[in-house]
Amino acid sequence: ATFINVDSSNVGEINTPAGWTQEITFISGASNGGYLICKSADGTEDGTTVDFTTDLARRVSAHVYRILDWGNSLIDNISSAGGVTGSSTAPDPPSVTFEGGSNDYLVITAFCSEVDDCDPVTPPTSYSDPEISTKPGGSQLVTARRTVNNASSENPGTFSKNGTNSWAAMTAAFGPGAGGGGRKKPPPGGQSGRNFWPYSFGHSGENVI
Repeated sequence: ATFINVDSSNVGEINTPAGWTQEITFISGASNGGYLICKSADGTEDGTTVDFTTDLARRVSAHVYRILDWGNSLIDNISSAGGVTGSSTAPDPPSVTFEGGSNDYLVITAFCSEVDDCDPVTPPTSYSDPEISTKPGGSQLVTARRTVNNASSENPGTFSKNGTNSWAAMTAAFGPGAGGGGRKKPPPGGQSGRNFWPYSFGHSGENVI
């Protein structure tokens, strides 16, 4: 799963790479917006990058999450919500109702900022491992995650950040699915959860066509 922040409020700024599905379409702040794109890995992704293009040269921040131990199809086991925007010190990601009903889920919530100086950032209560990626001059992306158990929905609550600049927020939940997934071993640097061994890395840069 790849969360992306682009420093433009115009719709249709990125081209989804082959094999990926746009789970959350562009959500607009005053001068920035975000995407969530996902794919079901086939085992050939190790050592590769997630390459996507934008229509013009734009500042972009992105986080890639590799999520292990879900059901047979990632795309069929995602619940997501986007489109919440504001200008405040408390980005408020949307609540999400889990399409798979009551179960255990990995929830990742994110906000995209139009500026690069949101630090310090505090994630919503019960959320951990905040990841912050910054492209100087604009485009800052913040994500955090938690595992919920025997739940049918989740309202993440608010982040806390510096400044009242514009933000756009989204939430995604990844369910184990009927197949139960296949857990082999924890990935390097991974952290064990009840049903998931997720790990993430952040990347920021400027994409020039």
